[in-house]
Amino acid sequence: MVGPQAKREAVRVAHEEGQLSERRACGLIGMNRGSWRYRKRKRNEARLRSRLLELAAERPRFGYRRLHRMLRREKWIVNHKRVYRLYQEEGLAMRRRKGKRLRAQARVLLELPTRTNQRWTMDFTRDSLANGRKFRTLNLMDGYTRESLWIEVDTSLPGLRVVQVLERVAQERGLPETIQVDNGPEFISRVVDQWAYANGVELHFIDPGKPVQNAFIESFNGKFRDECLSQSWYTSLEDARQIIDAWRMDYNTVRPHSSLGYRTPAEYAVAARPASSPRRSSPSHRCWSKPMCNNPEVLTYDWIKTGGRSGNYALKSIRLVCILKEHMMPEGCYELAGTRIFECAADGAPVKSTGDALELISAARSNQASLLVIPAPRLDDDFFRLRSGVAGEFLQKFVTYGLQLAIIGDISRHVNASTALRDFVYESNKGAHFWFLADTGELVAKLNHRAKQ
Repeated sequence: MVGPQAKREAVRVAHEEGQLSERRACGLIGMNRGSWRYRKRKRNEARLRSRLLELAAERPRFGYRRLHRMLRREKWIVNHKRVYRLYQEEGLAMRRRKGKRLRAQARVLLELPTRTNQRWTMDFTRDSLANGRKFRTLNLMDGYTRESLWIEVDTSLPGLRVVQVLERVAQERGLPETIQVDNGPEFISRVVDQWAYANGVELHFIDPGKPVQNAFIESFNGKFRDECLSQSWYTSLEDARQIIDAWRMDYNTVRPHSSLGYRTPAEYAVAARPASSPRRSSPSHRCWSKPMCNNPEVLTYDWIKTGGRSGNYALKSIRLVCILKEHMMPEGCYELAGTRIFECAADGAPVKSTGDALELISAARSNQASLLVIPAPRLDDDFFRLRSGVAGEFLQKFVTYGLQLAIIGDISRHVNASTALRDFVYESNKGAHFWFLADTGELVAKLNHRAKQ
């Protein structure tokens, strides 16, 4: 007898039928009396079971470990063993696909990158539309952070198109040191070789017939096909681009990655980025020696409006002085109406790349702020570029991290040119995570109104 159920049954027989005392029966069987007296308590798992089924329906190719990580993100207090039991009871176990049997040979360890942009990898995948028309995708990723940098979708992707994609991504995050590719005709083309030579990028070609040497992109291709291509139905090429781009954003910002400690590639990239040198305090964030106001709450919308608007950011310095007088916090961070705010300087470097955007989010989170305020002049035109820019991914991260964003200033010229931003303007009208405000007075009025509710 090794199992507790078998021991419990043996103690019951000795106690009831053998007329032995409880102490004597437990001693003979070798079972603790507390274990014998324990009675199983039923737990109400209906809500947990329901949420697990919903997540499994949304992500049918996720196993129980990734589903457990998704539940923990939603603040469920549950361990992986309980999730696995419910996962098995509901019949959610994925059917494992048998791999091709290969002949045994010596394995060569893959040299791992140690920093961002040290090694990019890229490869092609194929699929078809609903009408049977074939299309290809060019998948580009960073081998260190596992971020999907871009997925280009079209019926034809020659070498010149590959160069255009590399140029576009390099403008946002800089050039890589090495790009690892196979021996496909697009990668060995003259136009790709000339681009790499002109930009000082080394092209590393794997041995023919050895895809395992490019394991990072091959692993990504498997996840891409399993979770996106095989799960979707594309009616047109534009429909395929939208679905694939939405999956790429989800892969970077939501999907937990097992080799990164179940963090997302975006979270890992932020944690791996070296700490930047402290920024010098700008005039708008300095506190005057002579206070102008003792109570931050007197800063109402009417007070700022009558104070004049010869420059929205001249008024901002007055507002910050009054707040920082009684709430001395790190540079750019203050409290107003019970909300912790991190505000960017109006005269700082323009935000036009993924790295710039993530640095702002990282600064807000490190200061435990719940609201990030960005002056509209800080946002470069490239920030609002449809899909090829970083606006969509940047704003989506606020939903993931539970932050709010307030952009202060005129953005009409960007809205007219960006379908993606118009969607976020629509979301801002619902007051979820994004506020687009004309001036600082509207921000103060909005926070005061929310504090009184």
